[in-house]
Amino acid sequence: MTEDPTRKVNITSPNLNKERLSELYRVMPDVFDGEGQLSEARIREFFPSDQIGVTEKFRFEWVGKQESKKRAFTPSQGTLVMDMERSVDFKNTKNLVIEGDNLEVLKLLQISYFEKVKCIYIDPPYNTGSDFIYPDSFAEDKGAYWQKNGDVKEGVKLVSLTEANGRKHSQWLNMMQARLYTARNLLRQDGVIIIHIDENEGHRLRMLLEEIFGDTNFLGEIIWDKRNPKGDSNKVSYQHESILLFAKNIAQFRDRNQLKVPKKNAQLMLKKAAYYFSKVGQRCVPPQISEALNLLGMQATEDYKKEYTLEDANHDYQRWLAKQSAISGGEAAYRYIDVTGKVYRPVSMAWPNNQPAPEEYFTPLVHPVVRKPCPVPAKGWRNPPRTMKKLLDENRIIFGVDETTQPRRKYILEENTSENLASLLYYGSSDDAMLKKIGVHFENPKPVEVAKRLLAGVIGDGDLVLDFFAGSGTAGQAIMEMNSESHKDVTFILVQIPAKIGEKHASSIAGYKTISDLCIDRLKKSGSTYVKEASKILDTGFRVYHLAESYFPENMFKYDPVKSQKENTDAMKRYLEVAGQTALFNDNELINIITEISLKNGFGLFFTLEKMRERFKSNEVYRLTGNGKDTLLCLDVDLNEETIEILIEHYEEDQVIVSSDALDTTKNWILRNTFGDKLSVV
Repeated sequence: MTEDPTRKVNITSPNLNKERLSELYRVMPDVFDGEGQLSEARIREFFPSDQIGVTEKFRFEWVGKQESKKRAFTPSQGTLVMDMERSVDFKNTKNLVIEGDNLEVLKLLQISYFEKVKCIYIDPPYNTGSDFIYPDSFAEDKGAYWQKNGDVKEGVKLVSLTEANGRKHSQWLNMMQARLYTARNLLRQDGVIIIHIDENEGHRLRMLLEEIFGDTNFLGEIIWDKRNPKGDSNKVSYQHESILLFAKNIAQFRDRNQLKVPKKNAQLMLKKAAYYFSKVGQRCVPPQISEALNLLGMQATEDYKKEYTLEDANHDYQRWLAKQSAISGGEAAYRYIDVTGKVYRPVSMAWPNNQPAPEEYFTPLVHPVVRKPCPVPAKGWRNPPRTMKKLLDENRIIFGVDETTQPRRKYILEENTSENLASLLYYGSSDDAMLKKIGVHFENPKPVEVAKRLLAGVIGDGDLVLDFFAGSGTAGQAIMEMNSESHKDVTFILVQIPAKIGEKHASSIAGYKTISDLCIDRLKKSGSTYVKEASKILDTGFRVYHLAESYFPENMFKYDPVKSQKENTDAMKRYLEVAGQTALFNDNELINIITEISLKNGFGLFFTLEKMRERFKSNEVYRLTGNGKDTLLCLDVDLNEETIEILIEHYEEDQVIVSSDALDTTKNWILRNTFGDKLSVV
């Protein structure tokens, strides 16, 4: 009897270990033996011995590394279940908040979100000894660790790691490695990962990232000076954290990104300068005289008024600028207003290199008033004569009162409102007041302003950001705020395990049971403030899903020796109940089943479902559409002959998914003969 070739619908996330071996077999089938197993002997035949098995070489090793790497590529048999009650604007939003262990969630996103994420932005546990990490032991010896109601079971309780257990760094690295390998698949080729970390694991994390992403894809390290040294340290008192940036493919990243961020005060400066320039030509009392009269208690009269000049506008603008403590450095250099109202700074045009400039770069500029040549920089001009002429024609060169002053170039602020993302970030404020104002209590969240500054350098309109250590939801709020300010349409996926909050914690006292509850509530409250300030198209909603066990019977029962006899018996009963149903699934579970099929087969979570009532009378047939593809779907266990006839007559070009329980030998042959590899069964 030949094996049934009918294609099976995916009911687990991808087995990435198997896929990697398949790809290797496609490229190098000759390193596999006759039974399809990878052969070390054959590998040695093709590669020099000095490239294999070298004992003395630089490498980064720790206990459990290989098992952790394998875990990253094993499939998940869970699913995601929608939570309509806790969602906001479920129908229209494109944002996601997913409650559950992030490793399992990342595996479930592999097909639908493969290479669709522009930026991964995470703030993982720093492994300080007082924070928590994920032991991941459920992956091998705890079986399905979640219950149908989504509660976390004993097998995945978070554990605190201390130095006393002797494996603090190894366990943290194992936790991070599995997740980073899995997450890397979701990044676009021009994507980037941004990770916060402190001194406890910073150097080890960089080495781990170099292994996973490649050291050539390292974009840099940002030192975040938090302006507040740790007071409880008996060593060097740290007042900074590190932020590591890696590209997935640095060549493609550079082609599409500049790593530039908006100058923080540029728009405020332009607005203020425009106000002063608008007064030019009007009659008014000069500020100096007005202030003197106020000190003397006198009123300004018409006699004190004079015509407001460009010189007055520059004077007032520079006085205002000097009072702004937040404006310094490169921004403060833009302290002049020209005759057209442009804000500018003078910049040297001297040749910047040590080697001498070409001879033509020493051509002097002639002063436009006195008509005499001005001094040339000792090493020559930065630009050739044709560029200098263009700058002259565009009024981009500043001359002194006479020919004795060396000309400088005019840099205009509105053309330079962004700057390179620098390696130093100074930010000492917190979001405590803002969170208190909206009624949210959480210790040490990432500041929204820091998240916005980092994200602004790498994301653009329509991009997707993933944070799988979401915490209180800072990344989500930052993206909503950025969209509100710049009218962009950046979307997010946040993942957070429902870790319980201690009873004495301020968040618990405020009524939050888990961190994910707090995250969801924060997004609701902060999002509502942006709705009032921005246009109606601003997306401040999000769909909530939680991790659950698969609905498919063959995944619902596996004897687990770690579980008690009662737990195994209950699991067997559930399996038998589902297997014995007259319909494959009951109506209440149908949408969750379709969600699982959609997620694991590339239709995504934002699918549409159309019930084909008019044409199909005997069976419940749906059209499932998502991610640019669609299929007809029927989960009934009794596939009527009338339905088969309509499918054959009208839908020969469509993909079709049906229940395997609905196909006897004849029906299977008819549908397979008609649809070929477009037929799948579940």
